Amino acid sequence: MNIHMVETEKNKIQRRILSYLIEHPNAQDTLTGIVEWWLMEQELRDQTEIVMQTLSDLVQSGLLAESRILDSEVSYRLNLDREEVRTFLSESEGASTMPSDSMFDKRGENTR
Repeated sequence: MNIHMVETEKNKIQRRILSYLIEHPNAQDTLTGIVEWWLMEQELRDQTEIVMQTLSDLVQSGLLAESRILDSEVSYRLNLDREEVRTFLSESEGASTMPSDSMFDKRGENTR
């Protein structure tokens, strides 16, 4: 790991620790507790936002279907009408991009 990456990671951790302490000003903990509780809590919060955005993108692209369950929560599942999911996975392996909207026509059919 190069020095720049280490400094960037240290800055990220500093911000997470200080953010946690702003939200919980009386908190104190050991190294283990800080890693397991404070930093993990921040990571989970950050990941939740990213996962929510990703799910929205997958629904919008038609690869996932969503439905409301009894308590108004949204449930997600594979859209079985979209056979190109395997193609997307094999083409994007190692890439971090979603299928482009131009890959699908107005009905959500694969245009490739």
